[in-house]
Amino acid sequence: MPHDEVSELDGSVRPDFAIRVGGLITGHVELKAPGTSLDPASYGASTHNFRQWQRLRKLPNLLHTNGTEFRLWRSRRVVVAFAAPAARKAAQAGSRHALSGSAVLPTRAL
Repeated sequence: MPHDEVSELDGSVRPDFAIRVGGLITGHVELKAPGTSLDPASYGASTHNFRQWQRLRKLPNLLHTNGTEFRLWRSRRVVVAFAAPAARKAAQAGSRHALSGSAVLPTRAL
């Protein structure tokens, strides 16, 4: 059951959603704008995404998405990554905005 933005790690980070199972928070979801990179290595050191990632990466179970790509992080490692087929094509072609305004479900691991 998703919940509104939740404060974690003594208030230092607020993922967009927390997921509860049996009354316990079992994971978090962080939503990014369509076209935003999910690769933390691409975040400039002075950007909001970089500073936010420094805190988010400490969460033990995090789903990170921009609507066309999805990465499941567990203990600071990507364990599953999905992208919509058109998003993969756009990424290979160098487009920053893979599916602007489209609704496509993830289909397979990268």
